[in-house]
Amino acid sequence: MSRLNKNNHYIDYSKGISSEQKSMIKDSVKNNPIATANHHRSAMERLSPEHRIQKNKLKLVKKAVAAAQTSVLEPFLLDLAGKYHDLGELGQRVDFATAIRKHYADPVKNYLGLRDVYSISCNIHQDIDLN
Repeated sequence: MSRLNKNNHYIDYSKGISSEQKSMIKDSVKNNPIATANHHRSAMERLSPEHRIQKNKLKLVKKAVAAAQTSVLEPFLLDLAGKYHDLGELGQRVDFATAIRKHYADPVKNYLGLRDVYSISCNIHQDIDLN
């Protein structure tokens, strides 16, 4: 809920952020998962002024960004036990050349999404251990 004050400025009296704003934050995080919450808040203001989030709600934006980052980055963090061998497996899982080969083999099952994250190079080899 917002109202005009005597200087014709909108003042937002709502306590939280709307579901539309949370959805826009999630889309923004998909585009740039490592950006700060303030960056996502200001990007929303530039893209859609009617969905502007006040600076005093930055703590709520930080929570929404953290939840969105968790869901976006979760596929890359599964099954990592903190060993060097796991980094090699992660490199193979997000390898762009492998994804292209799988896509050409079965384009329906292995669709290359516009916002999917891939790695174009990997310097970690599973057979070499640094311990």
